[in-house]
Amino acid sequence: YKMNHPKQGLAVIFNNETYSSELGLPQRIGAQTDGDRLVTVLECLGFEVIYNLDCKYRQILIQFERLSKMNMDDYNCIIVFTMSHGYIDEDDVEYLYAKDRQYRKSQLWNLLIKNRICFGKPKLIFIQACRGEKQDQGVELIEKIGVTAENALQNSDLPETAVPLVSDILIVHSTYRDFVSFRNSEAGSWFINVVTSELRNIFEMDIFQILTNINRRVAYEQETNRNFNRDSTFKQMPIFESMLTANLQFEPNESYSKDENSAQTYTWSDGISKEYEMDNNRRGKAILFNQLNFNDSSPRTNTECIEKLEKTLIDFGFETTIYTDLKRDEIMRVLFKIASENHSDADCFMVVFSTHGNETILKVKDGELPVNHVFAPFYGDNCETLIGKPKLFFINACRGEKTDCGTENTHNNIAEQMQNCSLTNTSDEVDAKAATSIKKQIAVRIPISADVLKMYSSPAGYKSYATGTEAIFLKYLNEGLRKCLTDENQKQHDILQVLTNISYDVATNFESYGKAFEDDAKKTIPVISSSLTKTLYLKPK
Repeated sequence: YKMNHPKQGLAVIFNNETYSSELGLPQRIGAQTDGDRLVTVLECLGFEVIYNLDCKYRQILIQFERLSKMNMDDYNCIIVFTMSHGYIDEDDVEYLYAKDRQYRKSQLWNLLIKNRICFGKPKLIFIQACRGEKQDQGVELIEKIGVTAENALQNSDLPETAVPLVSDILIVHSTYRDFVSFRNSEAGSWFINVVTSELRNIFEMDIFQILTNINRRVAYEQETNRNFNRDSTFKQMPIFESMLTANLQFEPNESYSKDENSAQTYTWSDGISKEYEMDNNRRGKAILFNQLNFNDSSPRTNTECIEKLEKTLIDFGFETTIYTDLKRDEIMRVLFKIASENHSDADCFMVVFSTHGNETILKVKDGELPVNHVFAPFYGDNCETLIGKPKLFFINACRGEKTDCGTENTHNNIAEQMQNCSLTNTSDEVDAKAATSIKKQIAVRIPISADVLKMYSSPAGYKSYATGTEAIFLKYLNEGLRKCLTDENQKQHDILQVLTNISYDVATNFESYGKAFEDDAKKTIPVISSSLTKTLYLKPK
């Protein structure tokens, strides 16, 4: 992305501490600390800050309406921070609270898309809120101490083209779906505390490195007081979802205050290796599920892409198996069997799943399979030998019926913009005593959902596409991974950079063709979802 505009960016903060009495919600004590810390850091970094405290729902809408009328040509990006209570309803829909009512969390990015705010430029959304009532007791990991070098990016010329409306968005959640988010009544929330610390490095590394550091520090360093019984000790795992189409690296401008921003806090987890170990005896298993025929749905003909992808994964050193047209129980037996195996001498693990689907389910031979059931067997509480190792999931399936008509980028030539590419009730953000660092300890406790990378073929609610015998997402996934086998520049890229380049290829090169108007000339973009705590370089074994 082109990050040399006159203005660093616009940061809009919505911080809700108190609520209307009829909602019956407790005050978010410590929220003001989060707000003050964010304003200080963002202003030091050169952002213009709009701070909103205790907004009602109507006031939030008005703020987005004002943003839509602003001339954003001189800004590099927009960042939205929302800090409030949150929950998931019985229909699995996520909500946040304004001062006077709840609203769908998805409205935050839908309002940016609908109003084309900062179109063609990165839009970052950070959300500090509970996403459910579960509490994560974590799993133990024996961690080695050591620091490795980071690789630099290369520049690349990319053509001007139409891009999906739903692109250039990055959403950062304070916690995993279904889990609570912790806040200390004095020091503020765990997540925002780490975010404000890591944002100070924003001119030293790209955004994925920043976010991976945030994941690692919250996952490793933060937990409820260790003097409590282990059954009362809880962890938290942030996760980010990317629809970016290029590398995002901020550059300092004239308003950057280096002296004010230079104070850094170094913690024990800074001594942990920043890269996953990929030199074990085995690369690991890659399991590919290809669902072509269904008892109650039309068949699929996408066979070539799975076979090509399998060959690429073999070239990376994976031990591959393709399963075709399995029933639900058969799939779960395969997954739990593999989860029960010993992966201690493997680098990582991968699942590819190609089928029909919607936002929460995957179609299988005899019905439906909740998509979360594919991931769960490999979380830390179910698969001990994969703890601390990267677990990769690629899901090729529709996630809804929406279509994206796309639009021309009217702000800048894309070639200029892109580079190579105390505990309270559990419905609240659970307050906790201040987390303590575990200095010089090798045995650490991490969240069960750490070290997971998912990539979906389309955004939530949107269609996924295929042409003939090839699924579009798997086609570009295979091509992008093969470049890592042959292209020396690509070999230097970590997995998030590689997948972002794949997102760019899908977003710019694909456009649907259909006889019906509603199916013709549509765009799409994959979504990367990451709780990785280290940098992952996927190279030939």
